[in-house]
Amino acid sequence: AVAAPEKDVEVVITHATTREALVVTVLEGASLLEVRRAVMALLGEARLSEVKIVKVVKSGGFAGLLDTERLKGRRELLALGREFKLQALQVVVHIDRSLGVRSDIQVPQGTTIRALKDRLCAKDPTGTSKPEAFTLQVAGSNTALLDNSRLSSDTLELELHTS
Repeated sequence: AVAAPEKDVEVVITHATTREALVVTVLEGASLLEVRRAVMALLGEARLSEVKIVKVVKSGGFAGLLDTERLKGRRELLALGREFKLQALQVVVHIDRSLGVRSDIQVPQGTTIRALKDRLCAKDPTGTSKPEAFTLQVAGSNTALLDNSRLSSDTLELELHTS
């Protein structure tokens, strides 16, 4: 039997003291070192010492987790080190440009297209929208953005397309 390929998962990293949160995408079997490197890439940080994955200990303090530990189903982790200070992006999604229907959403830089689609669905007053039922494209482009693509200053104006 051939093992199924690992899938990407989103992990919420919360700074243990500032309570800032960010989301990174890693393979479901990733080591905590791989998670740290994903956080560093998102922050533009070169020093490994600036991002530590930690847990709360009984005394109320924090203890570092080993880089060799695996995620093992965890989707939320705590970190210490530098502040995250991600730039907030104001994204405009044109739902129906001809009718002037659009959604303005503020998200942290580095948010995935899938997370933005989930937010759009959550704002749907009918509750019937599903993220799989539409794609997002940069305004004026004919290419759908992949769900694991990350928002940046180049993707501030998007158009929603249904199949």
